[in-house]
Amino acid sequence: MSLLDLLGLHRFPAAARGATLVVADSATLAHARGLLQALTERLGPLAVALADAGEAPAQLPWPVLRLPAQGVGRWHRRLAAPRVIALGACAGRPDVLEGADACSWVNAQTNHAALAGCRLVTVADAQAAERIPGAKLTGDPLVELTGLPAAAVDEALCERFRDQRAAGRWVGYFAATGEDEEPVAYGSFFQLARRKMGLLVLAPADPARYEPVYREAIKYRLPTNRHNRLSTSYVPIKTRVYYVEDAEVMAGLYGCADYVVVGGTVSEAARNAPDVLTPLALGRATIVGPARHDALIGAAVRAGAVAAATTPEEMVDHAAAWILDPAAAQAQGERGRAWLHAQVGARERVLALLN
Repeated sequence: MSLLDLLGLHRFPAAARGATLVVADSATLAHARGLLQALTERLGPLAVALADAGEAPAQLPWPVLRLPAQGVGRWHRRLAAPRVIALGACAGRPDVLEGADACSWVNAQTNHAALAGCRLVTVADAQAAERIPGAKLTGDPLVELTGLPAAAVDEALCERFRDQRAAGRWVGYFAATGEDEEPVAYGSFFQLARRKMGLLVLAPADPARYEPVYREAIKYRLPTNRHNRLSTSYVPIKTRVYYVEDAEVMAGLYGCADYVVVGGTVSEAARNAPDVLTPLALGRATIVGPARHDALIGAAVRAGAVAAATTPEEMVDHAAAWILDPAAAQAQGERGRAWLHAQVGARERVLALLN
């Protein structure tokens, strides 16, 4: 960072003059393009100011500035934006709105927002509302949810696990897995089975990978039943892995599991889009891995609506806590479902307040 960046003495782009200014850190901006576009449509010209040393997403159509590390008040007075909106954590900085006129803080996460003197402070979840006096609980506008799909448990499908349930065994679901994710599923099963025996349901997302993944799985020497070749109504009690190669069945199994690990988040190598909406809508305790590029997943992690794991060991720890305490798993699932329902219409609520 140059001395001019540090002190905020660069000249401002002409397009930033007179524009609404949105201040955010780079992690928040990675999920903010849709909201920024909606703000432009409602409020007119927009400029963005980075609150940290990170980089803005490529090809943003708005002028991108960088908030100085010092002298923020002088910087805001020089720019003289008619409206300033802080968005998200803003790298934890308490000074991002110092000297700004007509400020708002959207998705505030700390009490810095209450102390900034803004006319409007919104928060995405109930925990943040408790931390920040006077904040409005709106849901997370980074997520654009206008409705939710119908969510119902397929009781007939879940009945296949009758023998496992009667034996007090858990059912864990690695759903719609992508490249390099199945080994993590098997590794987690071995560790969990040492604490309490259960059943791993494994469903690759890509049909082209069904057979190769199954053949690779043979080396783990676990009793495996393939859903499409099961000749009985119930999964045999000796089964350790229930292997699914059918998209419709894959979707129906979410409601049958004690916990769900969201495929597409476990490995950066996975190329499939993750589905966190379905397990949350069904009230399943849900785990996401370190690949969290989806806006809904990012919002769910911030709110605690899902358990976030950066390593396979953390994934096992979350799952172990739930299989040993089913009431905790149920509570987590209900918390996730309540949070998801509260996000419907969040963007429109925030836009209306800002407008």
